[in-house]
Amino acid sequence: MRNSQPPYSETTIETYLKHLARMDKLGVDLDNPTQVLLHIATRETWGYNQRAIAQKAYHIYARVYEIQMPKQKLRGGKSAQPKTVPYIPGEKLLELFNTARTC
Repeated sequence: MRNSQPPYSETTIETYLKHLARMDKLGVDLDNPTQVLLHIATRETWGYNQRAIAQKAYHIYARVYEIQMPKQKLRGGKSAQPKTVPYIPGEKLLELFNTARTC
């Protein structure tokens, strides 16, 4: 027996459609997967998750319209997300902390 639930929620579908519409508005040829993936990869204002969502939206689009996708992905999963560098205080701040601690 098949599950009657749709594979994606309405908000997910809306998000995917917004990404596709935005790329189309920017003049990206949605029938050219290389151009689309290059556009997604070079969007400086998008973070890792935004790029992953746009790529997923395009993969679904390509599957529906039977467009051959190149064998390429965004680099790896959670481990490829940029890691923040821990804050290391300067010498003057460390001296100030040590002075305040000894008082």
